[in-house]
This record gives sequence, C-alpha cells and structure tokens, in this order.
Amino acid sequence: MPSARTPHVIHYLPAIRLSDGGVVRAVLDLCAVTALRGHRVTLATFDASDAPPDLSVLALPGKPLSGGLLPAAALGAAHAELAEASFLHLHGPWDPAHVQLARAARMAGVPYGVTAHGMLDAWSMAQKPLKKRIFLAMFGRRVLQGAAWLHCTAEGEAEQVRRLLPKARVVVAPLVFDTRPFLGLPAPLPPLEMPRVLFLSRIHPKKGLEKLIEACILLQQRGRPVALGIAGTGEPAYVERLAAEVALRKVDAEFIGMVSGEEKVRVLRSADVFALPTSQENFGLALVEAMACGTPVITTKGVDIWPELKAAGAEILEVGASPSEWTDAIGAMLARADRAELGARGRAWVLDALAPAKVVGMYEALYGV
Repeated sequence: MPSARTPHVIHYLPAIRLSDGGVVRAVLDLCAVTALRGHRVTLATFDASDAPPDLSVLALPGKPLSGGLLPAAALGAAHAELAEASFLHLHGPWDPAHVQLARAARMAGVPYGVTAHGMLDAWSMAQKPLKKRIFLAMFGRRVLQGAAWLHCTAEGEAEQVRRLLPKARVVVAPLVFDTRPFLGLPAPLPPLEMPRVLFLSRIHPKKGLEKLIEACILLQQRGRPVALGIAGTGEPAYVERLAAEVALRKVDAEFIGMVSGEEKVRVLRSADVFALPTSQENFGLALVEAMACGTPVITTKGVDIWPELKAAGAEILEVGASPSEWTDAIGAMLARADRAELGARGRAWVLDALAPAKVVGMYEALYGV
C-alpha cells in the first residue's frame, strides 16, 4: 500500500524526447519542481533520451506494442513501482497504455489523474473524430471518468471538456513552468538591419507557419522586410516543402532546428517579436517562454489561455486571421515605441503568476500530499 509518509508520484510518457513537443517539456518541468519540494517523483518511460540526469527514471523494458500498449514485462515493472506509489499521473487521453496503467493503479489502491493537454478541445476532437469517439466509447471514457480528476490548464479548455465528458471531475490549474532558466537573461544580440521575427514550436500544419511565411513576404513587399527565424522540428517531408517554398519566394528565413536549454533562451531573447499563428494550444509553453524572455508575443484565440496572455500584453488575433492581418499585426508591433516596456510587462506576469512556488501547491493538493 502507498505510504502516507513518503509521497511518491509516478508519471508515464512513452518517450522523453523534447522534439515531440510541449507535453514532454511540461512533464519534465512538473517533475523537476515537485522533486525540488521534497517529493519522490518517478517518470516511467521506454525512451529517456532527453531526461535530465537528476530525474528519477523507471526504464521500462522492451518497447510499446503496436498501438501503444505496454508489453507484459513493462506492465509488470509498472505494477511493481505502483506498489510503493501514492499517485499516478497520466498525460493525454489517447494512449492505450493508460487503460492498462489505470487498471493497475486501481488494483494497487493508488488514485490516478489525467492531464488532457488540450487533446479534448473541440479542434482536437475534430481531427480523426470517428477514431476518437470509438476509443472513448470502448475504453477512454471509463479511464477519464474514473480518474480522481481530469486536469485542464485553462478555464476555456475545461468548458470544452465538461461538455464532452459531463461526468468527469474536471479541475483547472496552469502548467508548472520552471522559471529558473529565465531568471538571469543573456544580453540581446546586436540589432540586425532587419528586425527578427521568431517562430518556435513543433512544425506542424496546425501551427500556422505557412501563414507567417506569407506575412513576411507581404512585409517585404510593403518595404518593411524582416528576418524570420524558424525553430523546431516536424515531419521531414513537410519541413522540406516549407524550406523549398521559402527558397523559391526568396524569404529571408532560417530554419534553426531544435533548440533547448540556454540556446533556446538566447534565441527567444534575441527576437523582436514572437509570432505563433496556431489553430489550437491548450497552454502554449513556447508563448510563456517568450514572455519570460521579455519578447513581445502575437498569437491567436486558439490558445486556451489567450485572455491571460492578452492581459499580460500579448496581441491576440482570431484563429482565421489572414496573412494580411498577420502582416498588419507584426508591422504594428515592430513600430511600437513601448515594445521594450510591453516585453517587460509580459515577463513580470510570467515570473509572478506562474511562479513555481505558487503553482506547485495546486498540484500537491491534487496529489493529496
């Protein structure tokens, strides 16, 4: 049985690869901050490629089966770890392994919770909807409604989830954001002849990069050229197609690739504007990271925390805003005389509202420790 004297929270991700996107970054930050509070934290995974050396990792034997299920040896290792756990935290609603792990937790008398990570938003549910509805009907609804809680990171996300799963115990808490890498910022790079516009995210059609490239072309045509930095990775064929388009249309753009750690902070710090024309984000960690670097942000109402970002100084466009509207917004932001003050305002909001000492207490309450 779990020990009340030694809280032990287990997380599961099939792979710890930062190139997979914001969920991995969010889980690593949550593990780091809760461990700093003196709690025992274990991240169970098959692939610990980007796990920091101080993270306690349960290396699961083998690899996920077709469809994502845990093989017998890995499930056995999870059962053994759950025998000494006080809580199991699962991430995302669509991993078939969660059906196995939720059952294992019930057998061990260990409560579990699930963070939706935006995957139950209306936009996400509209992608491959039949497959998701079938999964919910067969397995997922029982897992999600049987959880101690179903966690959303913004009230806008929670409203959508409550409509989809009215019997689930939905709770709202922001993601834990490890502010330590952003407390001492490097000096910005010397100014270029052209201002820098940065896109930093997974390179995927839903992120709107094609719209941003078109906006940069329009800015050049209007006599206000910019240098576009594109940081992140994606499906090689899609990235190659975008790179070919950039070269063909002579956009001043650089594909930077994956950035992390100090390099990410330096890249964010050196941008004049951070732009993310996304169709959907539940939290948008890259937006928060940009603000933490004092970089002004432009994004869309597809981000569930857009009201909070707007109150902190971000420019918010409609999801369907045209390239021309993005051109206007970027041009207006670059022309603002108070752009530095706007960036400082966003940074102050991040370091105050998302200070780990404030947010981690919400998770301690959810874990019952």
